[in-house]
Amino acid sequence: MLDKLPNKNRPTITHFVVKACGEVLKDNPDLNGKLIFGKFVPYKTCDVCCLVNIDDGNDVGMMLVKDVPNKTVYEIGHEIKTNGRKIRPKDGDETHKRRMSLIKILPSFLISILYKLSIFLTSHLGVNMPFMGLTKDSLGSMIVTSVGNFGYIDAYTSFFGSTGQWILLTVNAVHEEVIAVNGKM
Repeated sequence: MLDKLPNKNRPTITHFVVKACGEVLKDNPDLNGKLIFGKFVPYKTCDVCCLVNIDDGNDVGMMLVKDVPNKTVYEIGHEIKTNGRKIRPKDGDETHKRRMSLIKILPSFLISILYKLSIFLTSHLGVNMPFMGLTKDSLGSMIVTSVGNFGYIDAYTSFFGSTGQWILLTVNAVHEEVIAVNGKM
């Protein structure tokens, strides 16, 4: 049925995964929040961050799909595709350029400090940092990254717990595979 839709409107596996993540957050409010100084603080909406390939995998951008349970898979797909087109050019969109501007000029040991400080300020204290293209809670409760377009069928993503997200999902390529069930193919 989906293959009969025009390509521009066709949802991808990633769009379904984002929708499923939103439903999981809605049904499990204990996952939809963050820890601040040891105290759980729930989010008001179920938001999922999508990591976006920039420059053929040489960089990664991010976009937040807000209030996922109240959107259809088609609306999620449209939002991801529309925002993805803005982010995907070689250097990303203006927000991504602001995020990366300091990183390009700072020595690596300062980048690590800046990263930890910006996560602390935006995620833990809820401070907006528009000069760096960062907003409070810009990563939502879950992060989804899709590596299937690179052809990976068994890839894993490193978990970077300093951001405060509970779940990081990696969407691999769809492929056919023979599976044995009770010793039979």
